[in-house]
Amino acid sequence: ASGAATMMVVKADGYGHGAVPVARAALESGAEWLGVADLREAHELRAAGIGAPILAWLHDPRQDFDHAVAEGIDIGVSYLDQLERVAAASGVAAVQLKVDTGLSRNGAPRSEWHGLFTAAAEHERRGRIRVRGLWSHLANSGEAEDLAQLAAFEEALALAGEAGLAPELTHMAATAATLRLPNA
Repeated sequence: ASGAATMMVVKADGYGHGAVPVARAALESGAEWLGVADLREAHELRAAGIGAPILAWLHDPRQDFDHAVAEGIDIGVSYLDQLERVAAASGVAAVQLKVDTGLSRNGAPRSEWHGLFTAAAEHERRGRIRVRGLWSHLANSGEAEDLAQLAAFEEALALAGEAGLAPELTHMAATAATLRLPNA
């Protein structure tokens, strides 16, 4: 993945190897970001003194986001109600909008992209959030399917731009795609 920023996902206790030691090893080896499933995992990394950028993307429907905002954790947002709750948190939340391009597991469906992007742009203009990223995840079910997902992601990026968003990070490659689909 030469030239691309890399995120090491250390969810599920670093896949059973210990999230903190795996995160430290990943950062020492050149990873720039850490990914975790939920905020509990992100808070564990922060409590261990890890200051690297972290993205957490699965949240309880009643999740309180104040602590995450205070700790500088990027919050993955997949639907409008979740965005509204993040925007209501204390401080300015760093948000990464997740769109579903074909994995069909977490992420805004195509029918909701316009509304999510429009609302996110409005919250950004009001200083409630900063849309740092737009992302998806490949299903890795085959080359044709991955290319279709990549095309859908390009569509999402265009719609986000039309809504007034300019995220600094755009990402969607899973491990397998990093090796066989570099344009992802």
